[in-house]
Amino acid sequence: MKKNSDNKAKRAGTRAAEACNISGIVKGKSGDFKGAIRDFDKAIKHDPEYAPAYINRGNAKHLLGDFKGAIGDCVKAIELEPKSAAAYNNLANAKTGLGDYSAAIKDYDTAIQLNPRDAQYYCNRGFVKNKLGDKENALKDINKAKELGYNAETDKINLYPEK
Repeated sequence: MKKNSDNKAKRAGTRAAEACNISGIVKGKSGDFKGAIRDFDKAIKHDPEYAPAYINRGNAKHLLGDFKGAIGDCVKAIELEPKSAAAYNNLANAKTGLGDYSAAIKDYDTAIQLNPRDAQYYCNRGFVKNKLGDKENALKDINKAKELGYNAETDKINLYPEK
């Protein structure tokens, strides 16, 4: 009987985390990154194993310039969800913010390996390759991103994964 009530409590915590996460996504898309972080914090409090909240909070921290905080959240998300391409992409974004381009490339490579259909990952990796002076491979990544439907204008809207 105890196990059944534990499962119900866990599901209720996850549902509450999902609601807070969605609220954070909405705030993040409107540019309220601090408000988004507060909502992601609430989501994590409801369910400390809810990886999307760490992914999204890391993204919001990155957008506020807290690259080390973003890295911590992305590492936690990867511990919880090792096959999360979004977590690796956001980790790479934060490393790019710190200027650790070689490490960022490795994380973009992993994101692309996990989800080769996401144009944003190619675009991000191409940007970093260009920063490193690898213009030829940067252009290949940008062309692949375009082939997959990358559009710089809509990218500004898609700051958070839809989980």
